[in-house]
Amino acid sequence: MHSVYFNYLYNYEHRSGAYVPPHTHNIYEMVFYNLGKGKSNTDKGNFDFAPEQCILYSPLVNHDETHESYTNVDCVGFYLENNVLPTMHFDRSTAELFELKRRLCNELRDRKSNYSDMADLIVGEMVVYMLRRSNVAAEQQPVSCVGYVTKFIDENFYNDVDIKKLAMIQGYSYEHFRHMFKAHCGVSPKQYLIRKRLEYAKHLLVATDIPVQDVALQSGFGNLSMFSFIFKKHTGRTPSEYRKRLNATDRSL
Repeated sequence: MHSVYFNYLYNYEHRSGAYVPPHTHNIYEMVFYNLGKGKSNTDKGNFDFAPEQCILYSPLVNHDETHESYTNVDCVGFYLENNVLPTMHFDRSTAELFELKRRLCNELRDRKSNYSDMADLIVGEMVVYMLRRSNVAAEQQPVSCVGYVTKFIDENFYNDVDIKKLAMIQGYSYEHFRHMFKAHCGVSPKQYLIRKRLEYAKHLLVATDIPVQDVALQSGFGNLSMFSFIFKKHTGRTPSEYRKRLNATDRSL
C-alpha cells in the first residue's frame, strides 16, 4: 500500500455564476459536491459536476470551476506516495466515498485520541477505493510520472522549473527520479529542460529580430551570459553568430 497522509478538509460555498480561476495544488485534492452543479475544465479533460459527485485533482493539474447554481463543496487534501492516481471524475456509485468523507468530518470534529492517525486511515480507504476504480497498475507509474514531468516541462520551460520539487511531488528523491527519467528519455531532466529552451531560442533567433537578451529571457534562461555560455556549448556558436549564419544562408538561397 502506498503511504497516504491527510492534509486538510475545507468547506466552501459558491454563489450561482461564480467562477474559480485556473489553479493547481501541490498535493491531491478530492472535491465532494454536496449541492449545486457546474463544470470543471482541467488539463486532463472537462467534467460536469452535480450533487453527490466527486472530482479528484492530481498534483499540478491545472483546473477551474464554473458554478451554474449555488454550490456547497467539501475539499479533502492529501499526500499520496508516488502519485499513483490520475485526475478522475466520479459521477455515480459515490455513496462509499461520501460515507468515508462523513467519517472523516466526524473525526476532525470530535478530535478523539489519535484522531489524526484515524484521518490518515480513512483517506487511505478512499485511495484504495479510487485505485480499484481507476485500474492503475503500480508497475506503470514510473512511466506515468516521467510522462507527467516531460509534459510539465514542455508547457513551462520558459518559466523557472524546479525539477527537485517536481520529483518530490511525484514521491521520489531527486537522485532516484533523475536516474528513472534518464532511463526512459535518454537524458537527465535538467538536460531535457535545456534542450527545450535551446529549441525555442533557436526558433526566436531565426524567426524574429528581437534582441538576443530578450531571446534569453523568453526562452527561460536567467540572464544573457548564462544563455550565451550554454548556447555556444551546445551549438559551437554564440547566439548572434547563429542568427547571422542562418540569415546569411537564407539570403543565399
